Amino acid sequence: MDKDQDSCEPSATISSLVPYFPTISVDPGQTGVTATLIRQMHPTPDGKKRGSICTFDSFFIQESVPPNRCTMDEIRNNRRKHTRVRLNVGGTVHEVLWRNLKRIPFSRLGKLRAANTHERIIQLCDDYSLEQNEFYFDRNPTAFTCILNMYRVGRLHIMDDICVISFLEELEYWGLSEHWMETCCQGKYYHKKEMVHEELRKINESFELQEKGETIACGKFARSRQRIWNIMEKPQTSIAARVSLTHQAPSDSAVQVFWWRDTGEVKPHARRPKPEYFY
Repeated sequence: MDKDQDSCEPSATISSLVPYFPTISVDPGQTGVTATLIRQMHPTPDGKKRGSICTFDSFFIQESVPPNRCTMDEIRNNRRKHTRVRLNVGGTVHEVLWRNLKRIPFSRLGKLRAANTHERIIQLCDDYSLEQNEFYFDRNPTAFTCILNMYRVGRLHIMDDICVISFLEELEYWGLSEHWMETCCQGKYYHKKEMVHEELRKINESFELQEKGETIACGKFARSRQRIWNIMEKPQTSIAARVSLTHQAPSDSAVQVFWWRDTGEVKPHARRPKPEYFY
C-alpha cells in the first residue's frame, strides 16, 4: 500500500467508514465473520481521491442477517397471496385456511396469523418458508391432529392411545385449555389423569422408601438395622417379617380394645330385665 494512502485501523467502526467505504463485502455467515471493506474513488478528508482495499482481520460483524430473513412487506404480500397455510408439525403437513386460525386469536396459531415480522414469527414457530407457504413446529404430530380439530370444527377431543400428560403439555404449548374438552371425552381424560398422578405418587413414595433404606444401610451395624427395618416395615421381604406381622395383629387389637374401654367410647350393654311370667 502506498504511503499517501490512509492506513486502515482495526478499531474503525462502520459509522466512520461508511462515507469512505460505500461498498462492504461480507462473507454470509454467523457472528464473527471477518469483513473486507472496499474503498472506492471517493474524496477523503484531505480532498484527494484514492482507491484501496483494506482487510480488517479484527473487524467482526456483531449481528448477521440470515439470507432467508423476510421483510414485513414480503410477509404481508404472502398473506394476501395465499388463503391457506401449510403447518408442518413433526414432519406431518396439515393444510388449513388462514381464517380458521382467527377463531382462537390468543392461541399460538392465532398469534401466528397476526404476526407480520420475522422476529415475531420465529418466536411462534421453529422455522418457516414463505416460498413454500409453510411453517414448521417440532412438536407431537399425533396430538396436533386433535388440536387442529378445535380450529376447524370448534370441538376438542382426545384420542384413546395418547398419553394424557403429553396431551396436556401440547395443549399448554399451543395455547389451549383442557377445560374446552367435549363432554364425551372429559370423563376418560380426567380418569386417566388421576390414574397417572396416582401412579406417579406411588413411584415417588417407593423412591423415598428406597432412599430411607439406603440411609439405614450405612454404619457399623448396617446389616442388622436393615433387617429390623424390613421386618417392621416390609412384611413381604421375608418369612420373619410375615410372622412378626401375624403376632403384631393381636397385640394391636388388644391395645385398641383397652383404649376403647378407657375412653368410654364403647359402653357395656345394659342387662336385659328378666321376663316376668304370669300364671
